[in-house]
Amino acid sequence: MAKENPNNSELFELAQIVKQTVPKNSLIVATTGNDPTILYLSDRKGWIPSPNAINQTYLSERAKEGAKYLVGGYNFVQAWTKSMEDGDKKNIREVISRSSNLILNSEKFFLIKL
Repeated sequence: MAKENPNNSELFELAQIVKQTVPKNSLIVATTGNDPTILYLSDRKGWIPSPNAINQTYLSERAKEGAKYLVGGYNFVQAWTKSMEDGDKKNIREVISRSSNLILNSEKFFLIKL
């Protein structure tokens, strides 16, 4: 197994943003398609659905279970998948556009408070 190179890793960069922005015990929803790497690197717990599973109903259900943040990257899903499908990007951008609690929405990453 190849070691993650933090100097070239958007996933590692996002994990650092999560560590700096999200309170330690807050549960997150990370759009990494069942890849827990973001949870390990950010030292957080939560859910890791595929981006296409994200909608208001899903987020409301996770919020009832304690989720506080939605986080992800536009240029990756799993650590080994270096892109997100265009339809999934559009879906995520629509969910984010309806949020009144936007923390970050850049070309690479998104982070909203649920």
